[in-house]
Amino acid sequence: MISTPVEELARRAESIALAVGAEVLTTRATVGGGSLPGETLESRALALGTAATAEAIAGALRQAEPTPIVGRVADGRVVLDLRTVAPEEDAEIVAALGTALAAKKDGARV
Repeated sequence: MISTPVEELARRAESIALAVGAEVLTTRATVGGGSLPGETLESRALALGTAATAEAIAGALRQAEPTPIVGRVADGRVVLDLRTVAPEEDAEIVAALGTALAAKKDGARV
């Protein structure tokens, strides 16, 4: 994942964002702790939700089946950095985001 070209991350992010209504952000991903402290790489992330919904969406993603999805909440939105997601996991991300967002839209407690 560290060697994934940023152009590939951007392509994947745009595809997922279009499917779920997210925004694509340019981010910096931390490379590592012990071997490369403080080193970052350009990356792309998905951002969604609002300050009122971000924690609920993040919680729903952590409960996703079959695989929990862990992002971070920053500036009142859920952020998922694609440098930490393998391409074969994109469909799971779309499905989990769709479920979490649909539940929130319908007023269900997520």
